[in-house]
Amino acid sequence: MSLPSLPDIWLIADTHFDHKNIIKFVGLDGNPIRPGFSSIEEMNEHIIQKWNSVVMPEHKVYHLGDFGQTEFAKRLNGKKRLILGNHDTNFKGLIGPFQKVMAARTFKEDGIRFILTHYPINFEADNVPGKMPISFNVHGHIHEKLVMNGNQPDKRYINLSVEQINYTPVHIQDVIKEMKKRLSY
Repeated sequence: MSLPSLPDIWLIADTHFDHKNIIKFVGLDGNPIRPGFSSIEEMNEHIIQKWNSVVMPEHKVYHLGDFGQTEFAKRLNGKKRLILGNHDTNFKGLIGPFQKVMAARTFKEDGIRFILTHYPINFEADNVPGKMPISFNVHGHIHEKLVMNGNQPDKRYINLSVEQINYTPVHIQDVIKEMKKRLSY
């Protein structure tokens, strides 16, 4: 799919709306992964405000899994599509708040093929012989962490968990620019 015909696509992962323990989770360094929230209600409202500050009602939003309580979807701008995450288990409740629910979504732009998933993929196992190889994986699931290659972040992975993107959806064209920048190294 060529993206110029779909210029207003936004991406975000791991909102975990109303997941009461998410603000208590700590990272490998022992610090909270979502500092600064005194309550789950404060976190929910913050994410809604950040989302609606960039997403307009006519825009498409791909949520890369672990949405949380679906009743929050009606307060969010955009035509929402969900890439299933490990916490998205109420399948009946997902129909309605989301226009589409899927396991993954692949795009191709300027010779770059990339895949939207919840979990980071295994490039060696997930590239299909005879098809243009996947160059990048845009994902969530690992929150404050990055996929590493030795002691460096693996440039093929772009983590869009809310902790990585200041709780604000990212425009797909900005993600593509980042991919092109990473390919030029």
